[in-house]
Parts: sequence; C-alpha cells; structure tokens
Amino acid sequence: SQCPSLGNRWREGWPIGAMTAAALGAAEVFKAVVRQMQPSNQYEPSPFLEVVRQETWDWGSDCLTVPELDCGFFDLVSAGAINQAAMYALLRIPGLRFSSRVFDDDIADGTTLNRGMLTRFSDIGRSKVSNIARCSKSQAIPDRLDRGSLLRYAPLAPAVLVGVDDIPARWEIQRATLGWLGVGGTSHFGTLT
Repeated sequence: SQCPSLGNRWREGWPIGAMTAAALGAAEVFKAVVRQMQPSNQYEPSPFLEVVRQETWDWGSDCLTVPELDCGFFDLVSAGAINQAAMYALLRIPGLRFSSRVFDDDIADGTTLNRGMLTRFSDIGRSKVSNIARCSKSQAIPDRLDRGSLLRYAPLAPAVLVGVDDIPARWEIQRATLGWLGVGGTSHFGTLT
C-alpha cells in the first residue's frame, strides 16, 4: 500500500540519512530472526515483532549541517558495541572534530566481531579500547571505570557517553559526571529503539 505522507529526502553532505535508514532496516532483520525463534505453541506473535512494510523518519526542514563542527572533549565509558557504534557514526561525519578518552578493561573475543563496528578479526585477544583508539585517536585507558578507579581519572569530561550494562557502575558514573551524560547501554528489547 502507498504511504500517505513521505518524509523529505536527506540532501545534506553528512551521512545521517543513510545511517538512520540502516538502523531502521537493521531492526527489521533483528525482528525477523527473533520471530523464527518463537515457540511453535505460541499462537500470536508479539506486537513488537510485527513487520514494518514502510518507514519514514523526518529530521525536519531546519536540520542543516555545517562544514566543520568541534564537539570538544568527551569520555566514553565502555568500548563495547554501543560506544563502538557511536564512534563509527561520528567518524563518518565530514568536518567533525573531537578528542576523547575511552575506558574499558575488556578484551575482544570472537563474539565481539558481530557487535563491534570497529573490531576486526585481527583484534581478537587485544583490549577493546585499542580498537576505538586505533580508529579515532582517542586516548585508550584499559581500566574499568567504577567507584574504585573514578578518583584516578577525575574530573570526567564535560560530556560522558556510557555504554555499560552494569547498573551500579552507571550510578557511580552519573554521580561523578558534572556535565552532559548519555546512557546507551541496556540489556532489554528497547536497545533497538
């Protein structure tokens, strides 16, 4: 069927339109796989798993890009899937500048390959922070940022992006953050949204 209203086509130089379309499409692939995993005795599929035949996203008519943008200094807490996806997107925006630190004590393994946008097969066995640092020139800090280590690295940057699943660790980082805080980690279905 025809969609009654279509959004405006993205015509700017930044790849935001393509990345948004990819995220919307990825959600459909995920839902298709999960639908196949439902028990055969379940009569009705979850409404969260319904197929979306057509999707639009409208950034609005005043969403213009600029030739250069300095995002300043920020911290990334976790070098896992969520922060790797964020950095993957940021690194593709022309004229974007920033400096950052990335904290994580985890090592990349085979399971990291299907989630870590910046992780290569050759990175297995290496620290996850080195993957982000290699691509973005971020300062790699192979340490877990928690109550015990926060004082060593204080003050935190004016902006902090948290991608950890551990709720108590999020609380500690929130207490130590004086500026903007973004939490992107979750273990629930809402990760898609």
